[in-house]
Amino acid sequence: MPLSCAILPAGATCAGLTSFGPAVYAIADGDCRDIEAAARQAMSGVGGDILISHARNEGAQLRVAC
Repeated sequence: MPLSCAILPAGATCAGLTSFGPAVYAIADGDCRDIEAAARQAMSGVGGDILISHARNEGAQLRVAC
């Protein structure tokens, strides 16, 4: 089963494939242990890394140089 198809039923709000891949990402709200477990199972025998991070949700910051 493709990785992106495995993590959606595990609770990911969405999943996608980057153009700088092969990298698959998921966006979730809250606990992502089930998503991580589904990703590990889908990747078994293939290999790869899983990185879990949090959004900063601060928006853009602009600095004007004079």
